[in-house]
Amino acid sequence: MIVRWVQRNPRKLVYCDLSGSDTTHLRVVTDAAFKKEEGKGHALRGSIHLRARGSTSEFFRADSVAHILEYLSKAIRHVSRSTFAAELLASCDSVDLGILINLMLHEIEKALSPKVLRATCAIRVDMLFRWHSK
Repeated sequence: MIVRWVQRNPRKLVYCDLSGSDTTHLRVVTDAAFKKEEGKGHALRGSIHLRARGSTSEFFRADSVAHILEYLSKAIRHVSRSTFAAELLASCDSVDLGILINLMLHEIEKALSPKVLRATCAIRVDMLFRWHSK
């Protein structure tokens, strides 16, 4: 039923040009939810990693153009007993992934030799998939 609707109503994801600035930055938006139960603390986290133009505060606004690089929603691995703990753990996990993505973007932008770049990106993508499967 859903597949039929999608086939009849095709949609496109359009990535607009990031022109207007010579630089880009990585933007990470994260949130967490917490539910207290007897003996357990269930927590979920969600994050979206975006590449947006500019590197000054004038570009850090809600209506700027951004490209989605990664998004996820999953359970927090550690037991949390408060909303603050859930938010903190979600933020730490999102920043860890953000550092990895930022490293990959840096290597792509600074363009090493094509042979070295292919090998490095293959290693980083492998690390990213291993990180997601935890």
